[in-house]
Amino acid sequence: MIERINDWATEELVPHLTVLMDLPAEEGLGRLGGSTDRMEAQSEQFHTRVRKGFRDLAEREPDRYLVVDARLSQEEVTREIQRRLRPLLPDPVPQDAEAITGMMPIIKD
Repeated sequence: MIERINDWATEELVPHLTVLMDLPAEEGLGRLGGSTDRMEAQSEQFHTRVRKGFRDLAEREPDRYLVVDARLSQEEVTREIQRRLRPLLPDPVPQDAEAITGMMPIIKD
């Protein structure tokens, strides 16, 4: 069902990479702060089913999905995403420059 909704909403546009920040439903709901919208207010069981749906999509297309454990530190999450993005993006700056700054190069037109 998630796939059908995505196809409809995007007119079947498919990204080269989808990053799925994965977190058990109870932990994700525990991170909510302030008021919730209609989707966030759904039950934990609903969020568990949605998570499973997205994980199923990622398992069917592992080359197009990066599943990241959202319980990792911000730095670890960033590095996982950078490792997966690097082959997809042009890199006009030598990799050793990144080691110095700790950041991916910013590409500007």
